[in-house]
Amino acid sequence: MTQEEYDRVAELFKDIDRRYIKILNNSPVEMSPQEKVTVDDEWAAEIQTNLLTSSRAGAKDSVDQLSAEGVRLRAALLIILDEMNILRTRDRDRSADVAAATNLADLKTRWAARVALDDRTAAQMKTSIKSRIDAGDAD
Repeated sequence: MTQEEYDRVAELFKDIDRRYIKILNNSPVEMSPQEKVTVDDEWAAEIQTNLLTSSRAGAKDSVDQLSAEGVRLRAALLIILDEMNILRTRDRDRSADVAAATNLADLKTRWAARVALDDRTAAQMKTSIKSRIDAGDAD
């Protein structure tokens, strides 16, 4: 290697970020602008993947934690699960009523006998969550 080549390479590594240097004909050279964009895109994708992986791991850990946050999260999820199951039961009942009805009047009678599903309020949700926590269901 000549002194001139040595100085060129030393200056290259001093001035250019290492990720923008490639080897061409056994000699380090600066990447083209498009190659730099490609490297940056790959680097950003890797960082994003690492952040998502870390966030997901933390989120999964919080579901199992016995911390206040974990218990509160599980209690809320249990309430949501209960509400979903109520709706699923209602759907199965509807299907059974339709199958068993002999005419429209019979179907109306069957549906009139069902208990109405009232809207839930924020206060009810808060009370339900506290009840689940007190009962130890969310531990």
